[in-house]
Amino acid sequence: MTLFILFLIIGLVIGLLTRGDLLKLGELKFKQPGLLILALLIRLPLQFSPEFSQAVGGAVGGLLQVIAFSAAIAFAIANRDQRGMFLIALGALFNILPIATNGGYMPGDRAMYAQLLIADGQLERAEWVDSADILLHTRRITPETHFWFLSDVIPVPRLIFTRPYMISPGDVCMALGIMVLVIATMHRRPTLRLSLEDIKA
Repeated sequence: MTLFILFLIIGLVIGLLTRGDLLKLGELKFKQPGLLILALLIRLPLQFSPEFSQAVGGAVGGLLQVIAFSAAIAFAIANRDQRGMFLIALGALFNILPIATNGGYMPGDRAMYAQLLIADGQLERAEWVDSADILLHTRRITPETHFWFLSDVIPVPRLIFTRPYMISPGDVCMALGIMVLVIATMHRRPTLRLSLEDIKA
């Protein structure tokens, strides 16, 4: 989720640097916003609440994640006229595939994650991560892992407002979609609307 916020900010900066209109973001209207709300209501607890992730592990947690990403796909399709929605739908699909085919867990590169934590000085956490097969709603990549290349295999070091973590190609794809949506909206041209009286005139 922090990745999405980061790319949202990048989109805002690029939009402003390229003389986009920030006020146009206030004119952005979405169809079927309930689908987006559903996706967020599921993903936020899974992302930020270890207790919730542990309580709904395995098949239940996997089902919730599939529902959340499916809602994101449906939302993107409903708003396909907006720039960036194709990337958001594609990224959500990329995340569904490894989760649905690996017992409801998102596989991840534990060795890479451990090295990331060691570089950040979190030695105890790195040892714990490297020794655990299942960690909240993720599990270690093995030779039997399906769609391992779509799993959490991309390391993200500590940034100003985030801790080190791993992300998937699907996450990157969705984040790019959000960035494109922001930039495109800031550069959207006004729509010409003619009334019946204007046409007769």
